[in-house]
Amino acid sequence: MLKLRCVRIFTLILFAGITVLFFGITAAEEKRIIERYLQIVLRSPKRGIAFDKVFNSYSERNCIPLLLEYCSRQRDTAKTPLETANAETLLGLVYERVNEREKAVECFTRAAELDESSPTAPFYLAENLLILEKFNEAEQALKTALQRNPNRLEIPPILRTLGTVLIKSKKYDAAIDVLQQTLKIGPNNRQTLELLAEGYASAKQFEETSKIVLQLLDIKGDMEVQKNVPQLLEKLSKITEEQNELQTAIQYQELLCSISKSKQHRSRLLSLYVKNGNSEAAFQLFFNLILSSGSVSEQTGYIVKMLLLGEFRAVEKVLDFLEIHQEPHWQIDFCRVLVENSISY
Repeated sequence: MLKLRCVRIFTLILFAGITVLFFGITAAEEKRIIERYLQIVLRSPKRGIAFDKVFNSYSERNCIPLLLEYCSRQRDTAKTPLETANAETLLGLVYERVNEREKAVECFTRAAELDESSPTAPFYLAENLLILEKFNEAEQALKTALQRNPNRLEIPPILRTLGTVLIKSKKYDAAIDVLQQTLKIGPNNRQTLELLAEGYASAKQFEETSKIVLQLLDIKGDMEVQKNVPQLLEKLSKITEEQNELQTAIQYQELLCSISKSKQHRSRLLSLYVKNGNSEAAFQLFFNLILSSGSVSEQTGYIVKMLLLGEFRAVEKVLDFLEIHQEPHWQIDFCRVLVENSISY
């Protein structure tokens, strides 16, 4: 009898273990885990695994208002300025995550005033001010963060954000100085290099920009670099085009097209060729885009683009070619009518 009872108990324990293994922890256990994470983020409110665990748990149950209420209650019942500052920071992080930036700014501002030793609140404040395009206030908040002796892991992100703010404020030389300082801490940091390239391009220091781009392209094995370099080149091309440095914009766009197969990038290069008066290069690229098009609709898109750019003769040559080598289609016929009505001899 005792043996049978022991077998039953063992079976129940085994079943409970299998249930937890396959179906997850119980609601009560999950609640205890979340409470422990809450205590962690209250003691040191920062972005990271603990905060993500708390926020996601409340978000999945559509209980963000309860989390905001909890943070507010912790703030209102805090016994010391530091505890109040931590609760304000946590509250700011929640508002930030739900994209209520103005409220996040209010919380981080109060936290930075209450705890004058930590760089965290002024740093988070600056990031939200940057998104709100309040660049002067963001710059001041970042300088405050730097004055609070951040550790060696905290310094680079603060400096990178300051570099971004200075670029947005069109203080390009100051941004370059800050980012060069950041680069000394991490010589091959992708984010720093990308920002520095943007700073150099904005300051019309194109030779230095090209060096940074080549340095980025030389970084091997970093998937983020492989993914972000095309975006950076496109941004640099647009910056230099806005500065009317069309030949430099073309160089960046050509480099972009050499590492990207996107037809959208080649289409933009086509516009740059035309804008810069490179008629021969524009026609050759236009012709290649037509030949590589997967449908008549795609061909028509490129033809209409060239018509809008005023390249009627180039379009006429391509239409003559299509008339010989391709089956008739009403879209192409319509383009022919547009050309005939646009060309003035």
